[in-house]
Amino acid sequence: MKLSLLQLAHFLPGVVYLARAIHPRWFFRWSLYSAAVASYVYPHARRQAQPFLKIFADRFDPVELKQRSRSHLRYRRLCNEIVGAWKNWEHRYEDWVSIEGEEYLEQALAKGRGAFLVSGHNYGYSRLIAPVLSMRGYQLHRGGNGKNPPEREGRWGKNYVRRWRYFYYQDGDYWHRVRLLKTVREALGRNDVIHISPLNYRTGTPEMEVAFWRGKFFLDHKWFRLMEICQAPVLPCFAVGAADGMIKIEIHPPLPAGREAMALGFGEVFLSYLKDRPEYARFWSAILKERPWW
Repeated sequence: MKLSLLQLAHFLPGVVYLARAIHPRWFFRWSLYSAAVASYVYPHARRQAQPFLKIFADRFDPVELKQRSRSHLRYRRLCNEIVGAWKNWEHRYEDWVSIEGEEYLEQALAKGRGAFLVSGHNYGYSRLIAPVLSMRGYQLHRGGNGKNPPEREGRWGKNYVRRWRYFYYQDGDYWHRVRLLKTVREALGRNDVIHISPLNYRTGTPEMEVAFWRGKFFLDHKWFRLMEICQAPVLPCFAVGAADGMIKIEIHPPLPAGREAMALGFGEVFLSYLKDRPEYARFWSAILKERPWW
């Protein structure tokens, strides 16, 4: 991973105190300006923007395409930089993160069966959802595919990962799936919140299909089957840039029960984000290269 000066500022002794003192709003403004400069002078940034420019060349006029491509570069930079900044800014997260629709989560938890939050994989600032909501007092668990807890500790810092728990889904291991189901049911029994981001696949089962302008993709059926078994409320949840340049977590109303209905409802919400705010997706290059999943 390439480290920017902003990332280094949150790690280097002596400089880290200055990084803590800088208001996040200035950090976000600087990221926008640096992304604009990088799009002209930094070859790696231009390469990162090429898939987005190629896919959306016929969907936006040249001026809007240029603006959105810069927003896309800024988003990709911030995805990594925020991880480093989190340990210095977590105590002031309300200065740079807002939450919309939290009442839907509160209403779901009032039923006493826990809740699932579902985000699009490789879309938006989804890695911030668990840390932010845990700071608000929710008991959070983060589910994923193949990333184990030691790796996650290395990303967020050992003292910070303890505020929320992590588990992963491992294909091809029956007893692992049994243990995972037990872990999930125990968490829901305590009325905890489980946040997942199902993978997207080029092929899959018909009930998991999401049709969009590049053809179609398929959601990971395993997580939807698990949610169907557990029978807890399932709420779409996305984290994107807000109008003021900060980050906004958007929680949507619960999806209908049943695997097919959940996949259809989530697919429609996810598709609306891809249509209106495609600059917050990190998988356009994978789609162009026809990778099996992203």
